Parts: sequence; structure tokens; C-alpha cells
Amino acid sequence: MLRRVKFLVAFVAAILLGVAFASAVMGTTTPDTPPGPAALEPDGSGATIAATASDPAAGLARSASPARWAVRVYRSETGATCPDVNRTVGGDYGRVDGDGSFHPLALDAAGSCVDLTAAHPYELVVRHLPANDERGARAIVFGVATSGVASITLTVDGAARAVPVDNGAFVAPLAEDDIGATSATFTLADGTQETHALRADPALANQP
Repeated sequence: MLRRVKFLVAFVAAILLGVAFASAVMGTTTPDTPPGPAALEPDGSGATIAATASDPAAGLARSASPARWAVRVYRSETGATCPDVNRTVGGDYGRVDGDGSFHPLALDAAGSCVDLTAAHPYELVVRHLPANDERGARAIVFGVATSGVASITLTVDGAARAVPVDNGAFVAPLAEDDIGATSATFTLADGTQETHALRADPALANQP
């Protein structure tokens, strides 16, 4: 059964005022969890930075930064597993502005929540980020997976590469220009393969 893919776009707003960006859902199907605040609100048990990855274009940034992309996972009040993606420095989770400065973010209801089951052993999300430095617009592929997933492969313009699953989560940053030529293949524990063609965000098509 072909599973859904969530596409999100993050808008950087009022950076000089220190306002954090917000995320909006683009093109999702019916959620796995019931709608309402409890489906997204953290249950108070905390969160874990489960997986990290360096950005291939990090060296192009205006200001050198040790920040890596990171998936923070928390549990919602309804018991769903909720991955969110941003950056990490020194074990803290937060955002990086265009000048390279890092700003920790408190835990809030920002995750892409899912009920992981034997029939739904993973969640695949793509977050699109507009350019705010020389790296240009980014597309961050991330999500969570149970032991029912044996491996994950991204194929970018015909070139395949493995995406590691760390502590039940995965993350792979790409240039927005590449995401339209990218597919994600999940090989399940029973040998079944499920492939998802990813798509670009039209709003970022003309960004440098």
C-alpha cells in the first residue's frame, strides 16, 4: 500500500526581530491522528534529538557554523510519535539565521505527528526552506521509522545513496533545486519496497 508523504514549507519571518519561522502543511492527505491540539501537543515527557546530518552546502554559508540538521522527536498527548526538523549545536535544538547565529527553540507543538504501527512503520516528511544565505533554498527530507523498515534510499537525479536510521529517525538535507528529481525508497523488513517521488515547492522555484 502506497503511503502518504507530507510536504511542509517553512517561512522565515522578521528575522531581525528574532521571530521564529512557522510551518504550513502543503498537500497532505487525511491525518493518521485525530485533529485537534492533543494530536500535536507534547505530552510533557520531553524530546530527543534522534538523528543528525551535515549540510553538503554548509561551507557556502556567510558565517561558518557547526550546526547540523537534526530531527527532534517527542510524544504527543494522544501518544503519537512527532518528528520535527531544525538544527543542533552542542546538544541544543534550534534555528540558524542567515548570519550563522544559532537560537535554541523550546519544545512546542511543531512536529509532524503519526501513529507508527506494523501497517504504517514510517513517516516521510519534506520541509522546504527559503534561501537566507549563500546556500540557497533547502529541502529537508526527514521522518521516523520503526524496525519494520530495513533501509531507506534516496535517489537524486539517478544517483542513489543510503539514508541511515538513527534512534528511529532519519534526515537528509538537499538543495531545493534537486528535490523535484528525487525519490525515496523504503525497503521493509519483509522485502517489500515502497517508492515515493518527491516534489519541489513552486513558491521557491525562482529563489537563488
